[in-house]
Parts: sequence; C-alpha cells; structure tokens
Amino acid sequence: SAGCMTDRLAAFSCLVGKPDDSPAAAERAAAVAAFHEAAGGDALVVNKWFMTQATADRAGLLDDVKALVQHPDFSWTNPNRLRSVVSAFASSMEHFHAPGGAAYVWLGDAIEKVDKINPQVASRLAGAFALHKRYDAERGELMRAQLSRIKALPGLSKDTFEVCARSLA
Repeated sequence: SAGCMTDRLAAFSCLVGKPDDSPAAAERAAAVAAFHEAAGGDALVVNKWFMTQATADRAGLLDDVKALVQHPDFSWTNPNRLRSVVSAFASSMEHFHAPGGAAYVWLGDAIEKVDKINPQVASRLAGAFALHKRYDAERGELMRAQLSRIKALPGLSKDTFEVCARSLA
C-alpha cells in the first residue's frame, strides 16, 4: 500500500525478483498483476512494468522475457515498449551474458525481426554485441557469431549492417 509511484515501483522491484519456488512466489504473482492493473494503460507506467520484469534478478529470466514479448500489451512496433523489454534485458550483465549464449541467439532473432520494422532501433539493439572483445573468449565468440549472422541477413538495413560490420572490425 505504497503512497506514491516511486514507492510502488521499489516494492514491485523487490517482489519481481523472487524465485517461483520462494515463499513470496504468490506475492510476486499478485504484485505483477496488481501493478499492471494499477497502471490503467498509462504507457509510461506499463513500460516500467515491463522493464522491471525484464531486469529482475531471478533464475530463468530469459524465459520470463520471452513470455513478456507475448503479452498483449507488448508491441514490436512501439520503440519505447520494445526497449522496455529487449534493451532492458540486454543490459542485464548476469542474465544476458549467461553461459551458453541462449540470450545472444534470442537477441539476434529479435534484431532480425525489428530490422524489418525499425532499422534504427535494430541497430541500437545490435550495439549490445559491440563490446564482445571485453568478454571472455567463449562469450566473445558467441557474440561475434550473432554479429556475423545478422550482418549476413538478406535485406538487412544499412544502419544495422554498419553496426555489425564496425563491431566485427
């Protein structure tokens, strides 16, 4: 029963990171539903709702993000909504850069999809792979593989091609 949005968002952030098997799992689910309902369709608040979940520190975050992009309020054509999930998740050091590179493949697929809709946003998303040289050899190679795959896509926009080519150079 927080009195202002700052307090509500802080409480929501705490609950949204709880694992599904924790004693707070029921409160987490209730908080997700209540925060979304309280947003009343306000775009900025709904974006915060998405972003908070996409950056939660919890196991299985990539699966959560995959579910978020299936939510009826998510839109691949709304740049702010897209960034609130995809860019926010890509900024998660632990979860985006998890061993194995599954998140890299997912982002590569998202970039491929977005490039056809909004090349400027896609090129910004591709920038998540630009610092591949600063990571260990395994992660760096996985990021380079996505950059190469994206760069080779037929019909790729000039914007995204340039980011990939510059990152691989």
